[in-house]
Amino acid sequence: EALRADRHVVLEAVQQHGGALQFASQDLRADKNIVLKAVKQYAGALAHASKEMQVQKDVVIEAVKLHGCALKHASEGLKADKDVVIEAVKQDWDALQYASGEFKADKDVMLEAVKH
Repeated sequence: EALRADRHVVLEAVQQHGGALQFASQDLRADKNIVLKAVKQYAGALAHASKEMQVQKDVVIEAVKLHGCALKHASEGLKADKDVVIEAVKQDWDALQYASGEFKADKDVMLEAVKH
């Protein structure tokens, strides 16, 4: 249990594999530096980040740049953010399924989706 709360240990672990974030303490899942390192290494780590991190635009953008479908784990507000959605569909057009409904008819988003 102590290792899950040890910032140094968790930071090393997520740099090796971002998925290790799931084993971190709740406090460290809300640590922006740790979460950013995790999602830059493994986009799926966003699913294990705190809700506070899932509303951070820069954190979510890093995740969706690596794997567009990480949009699934973003806050509802960021699923409705055009910049975030465009970054997600640039990486994987399939991410559109996780975006707010209005983007399915948005010309800019659809153009990015079909390019990739």
